[in-house]
Amino acid sequence: MSTPSSAPLSSTVKLENTALSLVLMSCPGVRVIDGTRIASEQHLNEDLSRLCGRNVRLMLSCLTEGELLLGKAAYQDAANRHGIAWRMIAIPDMSAPTGENEEALEEAFAAARSVFALGGAVAIHCLAGLGRTGTVAARLAMEYGLTSAEAIAFLRDRHDSKTVETIEQETHLRNLDAGSAHRATQPGRPRQPE
Repeated sequence: MSTPSSAPLSSTVKLENTALSLVLMSCPGVRVIDGTRIASEQHLNEDLSRLCGRNVRLMLSCLTEGELLLGKAAYQDAANRHGIAWRMIAIPDMSAPTGENEEALEEAFAAARSVFALGGAVAIHCLAGLGRTGTVAARLAMEYGLTSAEAIAFLRDRHDSKTVETIEQETHLRNLDAGSAHRATQPGRPRQPE
């Protein structure tokens, strides 16, 4: 007898008095059946349709290409068919972003600010929807004036207590506190690109 498949972990997270509206989730299109991850285009389309209903206009995929079980093109094409822009930020599992990710993060955050300005939401996912998802979401929340500790606490309260899973991910965020480049210039407003 087969164990029923589990739907992806998913939470809508909004920061009061800002335009920040996120959907944090595990990998769309993937279900866990009897402890095994199974991906299907049917599940991917179902998940993307649900995201459209939550006004998601941009999806940030924090997986490496090898972790995209249906292949990079399948995710990009399916998102585009649903009117969702798709960007990949390749961060290895249980890791924090590195210097190699900075350009992709800056471009993704610029696109996110445009989506927020139009009243849309941004979905962020990795495989489980916790570590890399939480780290990227915390960085984005920091652009709206939160410190790393505030961003982590905010996301753990509204998404999952395991959000931002590793010491490396927490340290990465704390290191950003030292520089004012990732802090808002006015409460509730994102910092402007340099």
